[in-house]
Amino acid sequence: MPGKSDYLELKVLDVIFGYQHAILSSTAATPVVITTTVPHSVQVGDRVSVFGHLVQLGANGEWLPGSVGASTITLTGSTLNGGAGGNTGTVKKMLDAGITNYFGLWTTTLTDASTGSTGTEMTGGSYARASVTNNFATWANAAAGSKTNTGTITFPTATANWNSITDWAVLDASSGGNILYYGAFAATQTVSNGQTASWSAAGITVTED
Repeated sequence: MPGKSDYLELKVLDVIFGYQHAILSSTAATPVVITTTVPHSVQVGDRVSVFGHLVQLGANGEWLPGSVGASTITLTGSTLNGGAGGNTGTVKKMLDAGITNYFGLWTTTLTDASTGSTGTEMTGGSYARASVTNNFATWANAAAGSKTNTGTITFPTATANWNSITDWAVLDASSGGNILYYGAFAATQTVSNGQTASWSAAGITVTED
């Protein structure tokens, strides 16, 4: 059976969780044009998110590029808000479906055929999926076939015991939806009333095999 190259595995992870380029500079003009430190893969029609760019604050936000060069992106719809910016912040190509992933907890075993509506997801006690924004503060770029969180992923504080948690999943919706990745905990987990479940930075790694 054909396999996936290491290159493709990294690209799949970066499409799901996002990929960012460092920003070298920005213009003091409307619309703002940013230049990346290395050539990017953004095309007209893609959606991008700019985060953490200083001085030219008008660059920050989500945009549909009107034109692109090898290392430049015109942020159509942006407006001048400051002077020309320097080497700060990142620009990220986003999924068409959105820029947020959701982590859920299950009390039954998940499989390749599972969806966000099958099996037994945790309920009650103020349980809700953890919403995770795809930016450099949450995910590092894929490397060595894996993607690891750089920010804390936090669930709501339990108002009753969450018992018998065996599996976790990454999904594309806050309820129902599709499971993108899933895994099993090494041991059954319990979140007691008043506790807040979370993964700390580097606490979860998603691997393409």
